[in-house]
Amino acid sequence: MYVFLGVATVVATYIAAKLIGSIAIFPGQIFANVQDLKNIKFDEGLDVSFSEEKTKDNRILQTVKITPPNPLGDVIIIFNGQNATFRNEKKLKTYCQLAKDTKHTVIGFDYGGTGLKRITTWSSQALINDGFHLALQVSKTMGKNNALILKGNSLGGAIATKVAKRCHDSKIKAYLWNGRSFKSASAVIAGQIQTLHLSGHYENTLTKKLSSMTQPIASLLLRLTQFEMNVSEDYKNISSEYKNYYIVRSNMKQRQVKKDDVMIPHWATLESDCVIKEDAKKTIVIGNKFAPTDIAYFRSRRKITSESSKMLIQCQKQNYFVEMISMFLRTIFFVSFLKNI
Repeated sequence: MYVFLGVATVVATYIAAKLIGSIAIFPGQIFANVQDLKNIKFDEGLDVSFSEEKTKDNRILQTVKITPPNPLGDVIIIFNGQNATFRNEKKLKTYCQLAKDTKHTVIGFDYGGTGLKRITTWSSQALINDGFHLALQVSKTMGKNNALILKGNSLGGAIATKVAKRCHDSKIKAYLWNGRSFKSASAVIAGQIQTLHLSGHYENTLTKKLSSMTQPIASLLLRLTQFEMNVSEDYKNISSEYKNYYIVRSNMKQRQVKKDDVMIPHWATLESDCVIKEDAKKTIVIGNKFAPTDIAYFRSRRKITSESSKMLIQCQKQNYFVEMISMFLRTIFFVSFLKNI
């Protein structure tokens, strides 16, 4: 009897963890129809085209390719973060601005299963495979003197890092721009407990102890459900000339001010790994142009505020009351989604 209950508990926990992991990545994106996106008036001279890519796992990736006038030859692939899609006007215009600023081709894509009413992504590896498939296809169309750049933010930064490592293992020289991603998925969970989602730096003795106790358990559960992502190890195993990252962090005197990354606390970032922090580079120039791993490569980008490789992005102050309401609404949405599965 006890054995049966134990087995049933383990199975139920595994299934629940799988569901939560999948829903956490794809809680139901809202996006525009591609046909409607084609009717958007983009800046003159930009060539914007939409297409589909089918992976060897039969996953369909919706893609957009933005080519500026007289492109210089590099290609930037953008990896979305959690619950994100390129299929809205605001995001597309951001991509267009990046293409204009850098004078290089920009490719955006949605992971397989984005926006579907059923869950199709049951592990983080599926997302990595999606990104690698696209990187591989793009690399085959590029000249030897041009750079393939993988640029991701948050979860997208983590996936871009895993894809970049796989590219290098496959002799594809891809450059990496990791934006405010985490060192591991379990570190994010532990970091949320440590900071209580109040600030990127908030902590006290009790939350620190709870956090240290939680991470190994979270890591084990995430490994069993195939959602753990050890990003820091892959980042460290990419040659230094092919990688860089940025974080969201305020001045130490402002730690109680909400200018830090609340979703990915500093303790969970790549920057918190002392080996990675010491390896961070300053400005690099190749000949008379900036290297793809230097912040100046994206120098006209609106959110960039620093000329060093470890730039700071000032997050807007968030009203605590508004955030609590937002969390409450997200919880209601999550429960409703589970009921409809």
